[in-house]
Amino acid sequence: MSIALLLASLTVFCVFFYKLETQKDAYETMRVEESERVARIASLTSLLETLDATDSEREIIAEHVLPEDGVVNLLALIETIGREQDVLLSTETLTVESVSTRFEELIATISVEGRYESVMRTFELLALLPYETRIQSANLQQTANNWRAVFDMRILKFKSI
Repeated sequence: MSIALLLASLTVFCVFFYKLETQKDAYETMRVEESERVARIASLTSLLETLDATDSEREIIAEHVLPEDGVVNLLALIETIGREQDVLLSTETLTVESVSTRFEELIATISVEGRYESVMRTFELLALLPYETRIQSANLQQTANNWRAVFDMRILKFKSI
């Protein structure tokens, strides 16, 4: 009888410690998950605070970067500049080159033909477009009756998603 009691006690003791160890593992898993959840909440809170703190700076940047759907309006603006300066203006090439995950550059080759003063004024106005614009190269040549210029421009724009 004492052996049976000893075996029964040992079995109960083993089952108790097995359940205790299982509960301990479950508790540890819950503690780790809670710690990760708290860290994620802190990270998101920090991100939201940073977004709030940089709101005005992001608005300024957005004002100087061509919107992802703004290419047609930009080309219309460039053509308007040409008409107002009384020059023959054409967009010879238009390509896009990735800059980062958020931005890309619109690369345009613009050809302008007309009087010297008009061609130069068009160049000045293209450099003053309301977006982050770089004139990468400019080639000016005198033709029989006019002046002809070819400008390679890069305009920063938001990447199309």
